[in-house]
Amino acid sequence: APPSSRNSPPPLTLAAVLALPAIVIGTYVAQNGGPAEFLQEVVNGDRGPAFFVGSYVVATVALLPASVLTLAAGYLYGPIKGTALVSIASTTAAATAFLISRYL
Repeated sequence: APPSSRNSPPPLTLAAVLALPAIVIGTYVAQNGGPAEFLQEVVNGDRGPAFFVGSYVVATVALLPASVLTLAAGYLYGPIKGTALVSIASTTAAATAFLISRYL
């Protein structure tokens, strides 16, 4: 018997899911003083590491090169904290990419 065909989500739905983080971040940046203030908060704020990990995951799943973000983590957060953040982010990105490919 032939394998059953899967129901894939329409491309518009997939584009909307991928665009949602960009819209949220863009709105946040616009309301909180622009890109310079936002980057200062990302590096020095309490939510900075969480934002970095989220950005790393989204960028990696979107097939952007992670090497640039890995180097940026070391520069922004130092070698120890940067390595820990990249380790968490890359593992989460790999799991996310696997789950997307498995269920879509």
